[in-house]
Amino acid sequence: MGQSIHLCEGDSLQEYWVIPSDAANNAMQWDFIVGNGAQFVGAQNTSQTIIDFPIAGTYVLQFSETNQYGCVGAVILDIVVHSLPAPSFSYETICVGQPISFQNTTTASSALELIQWELNGLTDTSYHISRTFLQEGLYPISLYVEDEWGCASTYSEVLEVHSNPESDFYFTPSEPSATDPLVQFINLSTPNTQAIWDFGNNTFSTDWSPAHTYENAGWYDVQLKVEDDNGCQDSIQKSLLVKSDLLFYVPDAFTPNSDGDNDMFGPEGFQMDRWQSYHLKVWSQWGELIFESTDVNQFWDGKTKSGLYAPNDTYVWSIRINDELGKQTHHTGTVNLLR
Repeated sequence: MGQSIHLCEGDSLQEYWVIPSDAANNAMQWDFIVGNGAQFVGAQNTSQTIIDFPIAGTYVLQFSETNQYGCVGAVILDIVVHSLPAPSFSYETICVGQPISFQNTTTASSALELIQWELNGLTDTSYHISRTFLQEGLYPISLYVEDEWGCASTYSEVLEVHSNPESDFYFTPSEPSATDPLVQFINLSTPNTQAIWDFGNNTFSTDWSPAHTYENAGWYDVQLKVEDDNGCQDSIQKSLLVKSDLLFYVPDAFTPNSDGDNDMFGPEGFQMDRWQSYHLKVWSQWGELIFESTDVNQFWDGKTKSGLYAPNDTYVWSIRINDELGKQTHHTGTVNLLR
C-alpha cells in the first residue's frame, strides 16, 4: 500500500529510508515511477537515499528488494510537492493623513491558514488592512502567508508616505455685488500643483487664479482643491456673498394723457425681476387707496380703483420690497399727476 508524503516547493533535498528485510544478500533499489525531473542525490541501491525535487508536482517513488530467487518486494511512496503561496498586495499613493487600504492579492493553490502583516511595528492578521500615516517618510511592510500544508512565503517592501500640498486663496473685491459681479480669485496654494475650482454655482475652472462673474446675488461656497504630482490633495472652502444692489428710480411726476410719453407711474431699475416680493400702493392725500400692485411690471395708469380718471394732484406712494436675498426694505414718496 502506498504512503502519501506532502512537501513544499523549495524543500529540495529530502531524505528517505526504509527498513529492509533480514536477508543480507537481497538487492535494494530506489526508482521513480513518476519522476517529473526529480533527481537522486544519494545512492539508489541502499536502504537510504536523498532526492532533489526541482518543481512542484506529484511524484511516485518505489523502493524494491530482490532476493536470490528473483522474488521482488516493493514499497510505494506518493510524494506531493506543493507550490508556495505567492504573497502580494496593492495600494494607491500614500499621503499624510489619508486612509490607505492595502488589498491582499496573494495567489495560492491551497487555502491559506495564516496571514500576518507587519507594518510600522504593528502586527495584523486581517486579510486586508487599512492604515493612516501621520508623518511623511519611509515605512517597511511585509506580508507573511502560510497555507494548509504549511507552505509559507513572505513579501516585503518599503512604503513612501508623501506630504500633502497646502491650499489657500483670497478673492477681490471682498464684497462683490450684483452691479459689480466679477470676482478675481488669487491662488496662494503650494506651487506646481493642479488646481480645481468650484465656484458654488455649478461652474468650475482649472485655471490657477481664475476670474468668475456671478449672475445672481447670494451666498456661494467656493472650494479650491489642489493635487500634486504624487496624487496627494488638499482643499479649502470659503463663503462669498454677492450683495443685492437695490437700484431703482421712482419718478416724481407723470402725465397719463395717452400720448405714449410718461403715461404710467412705477419704479424702473436694475434686476427688479429678481426681487422675491414687491408691493406698490398709491393713496390720495386724504388716505384713500387709489392703486396697488404686487407685479413689478404693472404700473399705475392714473385711474382710481373704480376705473375713473384720478384728478390732477399730489399722491403718496409706498413700495415694500424683498430683494433676491430676502432682505426687506420700505420706500415712500410722492408723485404729481398732471394731465
